[in-house]
Amino acid sequence: LVRQRDPPRTVFLPTPLLPYFVRFFLKLLPSEGVAVYIGRGWQEGWPPPRWLEMLAGHPKILHVFAENPRIRHPKITAMPIGIDPTFIQGAAGRELRALA
Repeated sequence: LVRQRDPPRTVFLPTPLLPYFVRFFLKLLPSEGVAVYIGRGWQEGWPPPRWLEMLAGHPKILHVFAENPRIRHPKITAMPIGIDPTFIQGAAGRELRALA
């Protein structure tokens, strides 16, 4: 994440890694900001609304996309469950492209 040639523009996070990301990586993001997609990952549950509010309020976060965010905020967009980067990169993504 930190040593890429081009700064990251988007970050995908499973919900359980959000506290780790905030503690160790948020300060290392490029100053122009990034969009964050928060998915459920392999565990059940969604991010608590307070976590989302904190993340959306950070100056290096341009926008937050989250599965079932259960909160209304101008910088938070709800995304359907299963439409995350991990899902789209595999066989399911190829099938979706074939349908389009």
